[in-house]
Amino acid sequence: MPKAAEVIPTIWTTLWSDANNTGTWRMAIPVYRHRLSPCRLSCPVGGTIPVWADKLRNGEFYEAWSEIVANNPFPAVTGRVCHHPCESACNRSQFDEKVSIKLLERYLGDLALEKGWSLPEKGLAKKQRVAIIGGGPAGLSAAYQLTLRGYRVEIFEAKQMPGGLLRYGIPPYRLPREVLDGEIDRLLQLGIQVHTGSAINVDEEYRRLQKDYDALFIATGAQRPRKLHLSGSDFGIVKDGLDFLFQVNNGLAPKIEKKVIVIGGGNTAVDAARVARRLGAEQVTIVYRRTEAEMPSQKSEILEAREEGVEFLFLASPVRIEKEADNGYRLICQKMRLGEKDASGRPRPEAVPQAYFPLEADQIIMAIGSDAVIPDISEQPALNGSLLKVDEKQETSVEGMFAGGDLTSNERFVSSALGAGKKAAKHIDRLWAGSLRNDNSDNYGEEAVTYKEVNTFYFSRSQAVKNNLLQATERVQNFQEVQLGISEGQALNEAARCFNCGLCVQCDNCFYFCPDMAIKKGNSGEGEKEYIVLEQYCKGCGLCVKECPRGAIVLKEELK
Repeated sequence: MPKAAEVIPTIWTTLWSDANNTGTWRMAIPVYRHRLSPCRLSCPVGGTIPVWADKLRNGEFYEAWSEIVANNPFPAVTGRVCHHPCESACNRSQFDEKVSIKLLERYLGDLALEKGWSLPEKGLAKKQRVAIIGGGPAGLSAAYQLTLRGYRVEIFEAKQMPGGLLRYGIPPYRLPREVLDGEIDRLLQLGIQVHTGSAINVDEEYRRLQKDYDALFIATGAQRPRKLHLSGSDFGIVKDGLDFLFQVNNGLAPKIEKKVIVIGGGNTAVDAARVARRLGAEQVTIVYRRTEAEMPSQKSEILEAREEGVEFLFLASPVRIEKEADNGYRLICQKMRLGEKDASGRPRPEAVPQAYFPLEADQIIMAIGSDAVIPDISEQPALNGSLLKVDEKQETSVEGMFAGGDLTSNERFVSSALGAGKKAAKHIDRLWAGSLRNDNSDNYGEEAVTYKEVNTFYFSRSQAVKNNLLQATERVQNFQEVQLGISEGQALNEAARCFNCGLCVQCDNCFYFCPDMAIKKGNSGEGEKEYIVLEQYCKGCGLCVKECPRGAIVLKEELK
């Protein structure tokens, strides 16, 4: 076979790379990496969003769902109620609009329930047993991850059905019960045993579990409602927000009056207000001491509440309840203003002196938050204020006792509780697996791919898909689900909008653009392409890095 130089026209004086080892010129070499995306970095459960979005884009629905449930067994739930910090971190938001990750997750979660897909099979059986106190999202997540690793898990739940806040705190217009039941039932089919009506709340019961089981995970949530001690609260018109929602979610709709005031700014307050409208309240007002910008509730919930006729009164703080001569009532409020930031990072509300005003009220619902109930244990774990103190492994100061969810964090997000359960399960596993299972999948050792590292030349601008909603006039008539989800076509189009930051999708750009033919393309044996840098020819020009649409190649400096 003739040499390359012998078949090139004489006017061309540059030799091919195989005749000139240009690799000796370089100061850096390209390296392929499955890099961290900003959405995954911000996801409380460590979801591999670029991976499953790519599979969904290619029509691999089951494979995409399987990728999700490796970290989160409840995509149909979180696809409805998650606060989706992944979307806030999405690089695409700097290009046109963020990817609607939450809607994509819901689509796959609903599809799995429709198709009857099963969760992954559990691992080889191990002899150790783990007891979990609390069947809410944190406890169920830990049980799932431990079961996949082969451990025998038993959940002790105080109420009659598992689900915790998902079942007893979130109304069905946000989370239909058939969806919740479907995902929990699928999880329990793995062989997890649940003891309902089994409250563990005295020292003897804790000590029994510590003796009978090899590890303990406590996830009893925040069940004690905070009280706002108002003068006049004994008039009998005040209800607790959590108790109110618990009654409604148990089919025990409480009597509702015409004029209802809800005090608070979180999801419980907004849920209580929207439920009151559905139960027949003519006028519902949410009173909050800061502004709308500081409200902890999800912004979509605030918008939907307004559409349903809920009114909002900001920079107002309740002072007392007064009874009028005609047996009516009024709530006296004080005007507030924002001051310096407090420990929460939000501006501190400050009272405006001598600035009071009344609000007519037939009923007042108190929804200003809840506190954790610390276990009554003789070997008391260390506390972090009003919470149980845990380390980076979710372990308390008591060896072998782990905790998570609202018992250890004030975040109060479903996905955060799921993430805590997952993390605890991983470290409980390490008690016995040790270095044999050194899973560092969530120990991110590098910064996430930035927007500047995405080559946007390869993407067209487009609008994000929006959720289909039930009309507001229909919503207040019943508890039918408000957010209706998206279609298959919409899901495929939205998945295609994902930059897949840090993920090689085998687009071949690096292969075609390399001026020295220093990229070799082969097959990994798993149906995927494999790119190999031929070091003797690569001169480290960085063109492959520049032309990679997704930041999956980086230049690594070399010392000569």
